Amino acid sequence: MPDVGRFFNIDPLSEKYAYQSHYNFAENRIIDGRELEGLEWVKSTTLNDNGTKTYTLSATINLVNRSQNLTPEGVDAFKTNFVSQMKESFGGAMNNGDKIEVGNINFTDKGSYTIALTDQISTEQSSKELDNGSELKGYTFGENGNSQVNYMEAVVSGEMTPAYATHEIGHSLGLKHKDDENNTVDRTKIKTSNLMSKPQWEISKQTIPEQKQIIIQNVPDEKNKN
Repeated sequence: MPDVGRFFNIDPLSEKYAYQSHYNFAENRIIDGRELEGLEWVKSTTLNDNGTKTYTLSATINLVNRSQNLTPEGVDAFKTNFVSQMKESFGGAMNNGDKIEVGNINFTDKGSYTIALTDQISTEQSSKELDNGSELKGYTFGENGNSQVNYMEAVVSGEMTPAYATHEIGHSLGLKHKDDENNTVDRTKIKTSNLMSKPQWEISKQTIPEQKQIIIQNVPDEKNKN
């Protein structure tokens, strides 16, 4: 309750962060941090005058630089381009007139929702190749649809790096590859290329309305503090 400067709710993910005091606000980052109810991805919902809804998605991402070639300045440039890519890829209207907007994206150096920038995908996945023999550019090691605890990697390769990272974020928000046999999106709706298409260097940077509906289902609601 910002009007009195006090909290009256327990962080719902408090038990997952035993190294943190329950009394720390935003891990003591009161200048550049924003408290997201302990959730890594969270959405707030606004009812529009025409009866439609706008879902504003915000996130805290643990960004790790494991690349030997990416300088601190390069990381800063990535952050800017990555946020722009997220807004472009996930924002927009659904078929029912509701829409998604990407709000605040905060970066931290710790947490259970991580995307690592690397020169090569790690462990046994490093030798995995796509159908035409090209190298893997990104991989999600965690559970598809888990927007709170996940680990993803994206290969540093110039201007496409933010797209590779956003593609992996899409997996954490419940999206599957365009040609995945387990994809719940109607195949007739995904004839055109989209963010989850393969091979990744040919991806469109957009998501289609049906994919946006899946995203909404996998991002928890912001808690009401009133």
